[in-house]
Amino acid sequence: MAVALQRPEDSRHTRITAPTPADLRISPPVPKGDRLTAFRRGISTRLNVELASNGEGCLTWTRNRFSPPPKEPPMSPASSMPSPSSAPSVTARLDRARPYALALFRVAIGLLFLCHGAAKLAGVLGGADGSGGTVPAGTWPYWYAAVIELVGGALVLVGLGTRAAAFVSSGAMAYAYFSAHQPEGLFPMENGGEAAALFCWALFLLVFTGPGALAVDGLFGSGRRAAERERSTLAA
Repeated sequence: MAVALQRPEDSRHTRITAPTPADLRISPPVPKGDRLTAFRRGISTRLNVELASNGEGCLTWTRNRFSPPPKEPPMSPASSMPSPSSAPSVTARLDRARPYALALFRVAIGLLFLCHGAAKLAGVLGGADGSGGTVPAGTWPYWYAAVIELVGGALVLVGLGTRAAAFVSSGAMAYAYFSAHQPEGLFPMENGGEAAALFCWALFLLVFTGPGALAVDGLFGSGRRAAERERSTLAA
């Protein structure tokens, strides 16, 4: 609706004239579908104030309807496909699988370490000398090393007290290497201490990495908090 305010030259007072049909400027109605779309997008009818120059110096208020929202161009098949940067990279997938790979590593090391202790104490798997023999109880340092291998290997296998068990076991293997193997030669290939050296470094690595997934430590307070922190770090 338009209201014209006009100050004629022959009068000091403002005269308000009623608009004629020609003065009414109303945009055509918007189709129902477009109105519904605009309503869903939070667009409402707005009032615009325009200064119209109609030759008489009149100030005109015009009520305009909103215009339909512009239609988005259809997406081409090439643009609808995910870009290489949005697809998860190989590194991200490997990072998500890291706790489970670490768990497999822990289980393998713990099982192999346990077998050495069981062979020396129970005479299974060939025994201490390959013929079913055992280490005499209380013999230093072989019997104590066998106990550490059996108990430490079992704890690392199930992931219970993994860091402490791995630290003690790694120290036992370091002592065994330098006391029994290193005097025979400088390198493990020469002195037969490859197994002791590998167990020493593998168990020492578990001291810093922790047990990974599927460990008994994850059921308790500190281990569970560490597992949650690791999962949140991988997700970020």
